[in-house]
Amino acid sequence: MNKKLATQAEVTSAFEPLPKYSLETSMGDCKNPLREYLWAGQTSRFLFDPLYLQRRDALTNAAYLGQWNKVFDVLEIAEKEYFQSWINCPRLSK
Repeated sequence: MNKKLATQAEVTSAFEPLPKYSLETSMGDCKNPLREYLWAGQTSRFLFDPLYLQRRDALTNAAYLGQWNKVFDVLEIAEKEYFQSWINCPRLSK
C-alpha cells in the first residue's frame, strides 16, 4: 500500500456507528451534509431510540401488508428526519 495512503486511512470499527458530520466538516456538494451513515445490514435494535424503532417497524409492517402509501410516507419521514434511505433496510430483530 502506498505510504501516503496508509497515513491518510481512517480505521473504523464494524461494531460502532460512523460519526455524524457537522456543517463545519461539510462534505462539499453533498445533498445532506449531516447524513449519518447507516449500514443496511445492521439488524440489532440496541443502538436506536424508541421512535426510530417504531418508524422502522411501521415501514416493515406496511411493506409486508402491501400498504404502499404508508411505505412511501415512512420513507419520506426517514429521509427528512434522519437523512437516511430505508428502501432496502431489513426488519430490525427483537
